Amino acid sequence: MKKDLILKKDLISWVILIAFGAYYFIKAIIIPDSDYDLLGPGFFPVVLSIILAGLILADVFITLKLNKNKTSFDNKESDEIKEENYKKNLRSLVLSVILMIVYVSFIPIISFLPATIIYLLIQLWALSPKKGKRKTILVVGISVSASIAIFYIFEIMLKIPLP
Repeated sequence: MKKDLILKKDLISWVILIAFGAYYFIKAIIIPDSDYDLLGPGFFPVVLSIILAGLILADVFITLKLNKNKTSFDNKESDEIKEENYKKNLRSLVLSVILMIVYVSFIPIISFLPATIIYLLIQLWALSPKKGKRKTILVVGISVSASIAIFYIFEIMLKIPLP
């Protein structure tokens, strides 16, 4: 029974994603061509919509193949594991949404760079595996270097001011 429910949820998400990808693709191909660019402004959105379609197809095949190969014994164990993972993932999702809201509200107060470093530190720490040793140096390094790289690309190279 749960197997059918999982497939229904997958089917619903596939339909939504395919509709979004089709809409995105249609909007991308009607973007007027540019006289200054060989590929045109609609090229990258078209590529992204094609990648999205490929990922959806891969998900369809993987899901159908995994469900085809499972036995009833596998389903009982995997249902319990999926239930635990669902609760953990839901907690992570709620925490991530809260962190994003706090992050966006702190950008005007302490500016982009420090807010982004703090946000990435907390987000990466919260999403890193709890079992085993958390790699604190790696989390700090990614947070600081990614924030500085984003700041440098937009502020210095592209001359686009960040808040």
